[in-house]
Amino acid sequence: MGRQDNARGPGHFRSVVSLADIPDSVEIMVDTSRARLFGNLDELAVASRLVVDRPAGSRHPRVSEAVYPVDYGYLDGTVAADGDGVDVFCGSAVGAGVVGFFVTADLGKRDVEVKVLIDCTAEEIDRVRRLLDDVLGIGGLLVRRNLETATGPHGPAAGEKPGAQMWRQRRQ
Repeated sequence: MGRQDNARGPGHFRSVVSLADIPDSVEIMVDTSRARLFGNLDELAVASRLVVDRPAGSRHPRVSEAVYPVDYGYLDGTVAADGDGVDVFCGSAVGAGVVGFFVTADLGKRDVEVKVLIDCTAEEIDRVRRLLDDVLGIGGLLVRRNLETATGPHGPAAGEKPGAQMWRQRRQ
């Protein structure tokens, strides 16, 4: 199986490397990159003010049947691909910090975005997924934070993610 290479014309596919051909060191690099990505998201979250412009229970401005299951807003002072602040869904698990993110592709807006999940429970993440997939129809690839990416050089405090205490203080 391969992926289509439009530069060479429709129907032309390049071969894909088998997973068996990838050295074990790639897994280590992926883990390091994942940890760095979540560490960077932690830093953005704790260094930015969360602006909630659509509280939980409010309706989407263009899709009236879409109701936000958790607070939705952006991190003030950040810039996403669309030129606005980084989008955030913020749930009720205060102190959990950055627990994951969705990568979405919206054909109507013709954009791809990252929507960070902060303080969201597993149930809230599922409700956000249903909003993105079933109601808004834009879909979303969920990237969850795992325990390996939640340990800093001194480990998390009582199961908290790095920066969770600072994030909790900034929300108050």
